[in-house]
Amino acid sequence: MSGFGSLGENLRLFPEVTEAVSKYREVKSDRDSRSLARRITNEAALYDQFVRRLLLVSAHSAAHHDVELPKAIQNRLGPETASQLLTSLQSMGLLLRNLRADLANTSAGEV
Repeated sequence: MSGFGSLGENLRLFPEVTEAVSKYREVKSDRDSRSLARRITNEAALYDQFVRRLLLVSAHSAAHHDVELPKAIQNRLGPETASQLLTSLQSMGLLLRNLRADLANTSAGEV
């Protein structure tokens, strides 16, 4: 099972999305934009905690290398749950990339 690079990719996307929200708030400073910024910040914190816990789950297997992490996660969670997790992480990455692009376009006036 590969593809758990999504963990790190999503962690890197959150600051980019947060920055895009900040730029969006400069263009449209209202209650909705403030609420969006707050929700994105909360989601980033929750995701960070999730990743830390997931890495702790696999730490007992010495899964500190990219090659070992998917195997450790699959061993710990089982193949079906690990596959569902991977699918969710990939979907989350796609949503974050799309949100970042939409916010950037809106901020630039390219709706």
